[in-house]
Amino acid sequence: MTTKKATRSSKTIEETVNETVVAAATVTKEKVEEMQDNYSKAYEEYTAMNQNFYSVFIKSSGLFAKGAEEVSKAYFDYVKETAESGIEATKAVLVAKTVNDALDVQTVYAKQAFDTLMAEGTKIGELSVKVANESFDPIKGQIQEAFEKALKVA
Repeated sequence: MTTKKATRSSKTIEETVNETVVAAATVTKEKVEEMQDNYSKAYEEYTAMNQNFYSVFIKSSGLFAKGAEEVSKAYFDYVKETAESGIEATKAVLVAKTVNDALDVQTVYAKQAFDTLMAEGTKIGELSVKVANESFDPIKGQIQEAFEKALKVA
């Protein structure tokens, strides 16, 4: 009888071990599948975020290129205007009858050149700041969105 009890106990232990192993394998499988799902979701979000960053970067670069073109045009318009007024002033000095007339022409030209420099410099500076802000706005929005997502996760 002792042998039968030992066999019965052995089967019970064997069954318990088998059940425990099966349960552990099932839980492990479920956890691995859950981790794979989480990883897949995270990878999809990461990919979407990168694609969004790329499109924002392209948009920002386009805005910057357009703005740089505007700044360049304003600068070269200023240079052209300065060259033309310098040529006119030189002609006026060359045809002046007296030294005082020539000095008067140069004085007027210098004042106009300085006033134009200040006005155009301010205009170009403001335009440059505008371009920088407009170019950075899409990136700033994207960074803010990324921080908000990161704070939600944390």
